Amino acid sequence: MEKESKELKEKLDKLNQEIKDKDKLSEKQKDKIKDLEEKIDKLKEKLEKGKDDKDLSADMKKEIDKLTDKIKELEKKANEVGRAPVMHNPTVTPISPISGIKQGTGNVSPQTSINSSGKGSATQESKGANTKDTNSNESKEKEKQVVIQIS
Repeated sequence: MEKESKELKEKLDKLNQEIKDKDKLSEKQKDKIKDLEEKIDKLKEKLEKGKDDKDLSADMKKEIDKLTDKIKELEKKANEVGRAPVMHNPTVTPISPISGIKQGTGNVSPQTSINSSGKGSATQESKGANTKDTNSNESKEKEKQVVIQIS
């Protein structure tokens, strides 16, 4: 009987040990399950943030398209201003460097005539015509109009 009782006791100890081992495994599995649930929650949050980011990127694309259209419009206006007809076409007349006269400046400069011997014999004063450059004023006015239209 003692022998039987020892065997039964050993079996009982083995079974108790197996139960403890299974409890440990169960605890480990519970911990793993908790970790996996946390990971799932984090992934869900990332997914939601990703959707929000996609929504933002769609809004940003719309804004970029609007800005691109505005840039094209402004470039078109700038090209139109660049192609605007010029009201005054200045003519250039070559002046001999020997004469010493500067036209269009309003300055008076002496001019020496040269006789056949090559020596200066008389001094004359020459007055250049006073001219006003209206072309630059017109272009400045057009630039102001373009700036006002853009604003």
